[in-house]
Amino acid sequence: MRILALILSLAAAPAWGQSLAASLSGDWSGEGQQVGGEVWDIRLHLHADGAVVDFPDIGCAAWWEFTEHRADQVTGVEHLAAGFDLCIDQSGIRLNTDAKGGLRVTWTDPAGAVIATAALDRR
Repeated sequence: MRILALILSLAAAPAWGQSLAASLSGDWSGEGQQVGGEVWDIRLHLHADGAVVDFPDIGCAAWWEFTEHRADQVTGVEHLAAGFDLCIDQSGIRLNTDAKGGLRVTWTDPAGAVIATAALDRR
């Protein structure tokens, strides 16, 4: 009986999309910028429980695992799928919306220092 109660409570937990805004799901694109200057294109497909991301200019691809969901922010980890010698695996990520309905992404190192940012618009 306790196991059934646990399963039902997990099923009832809100998805991140409900806490940030379900309208964020879909395709986004824009530019990212490494701290220190390098600029690169980013394409993102965001869905309720994660994201798939492509960095065509630098030959990397990744998927995002969300770990914390708040009303105004989602945080998680970026896992590389391609370009292991070109990009940083296991970076922290933080997603926020901006005043114009765009999406802001911030990447952090293990110490929490910002290493890159991106401004994305819906495609």
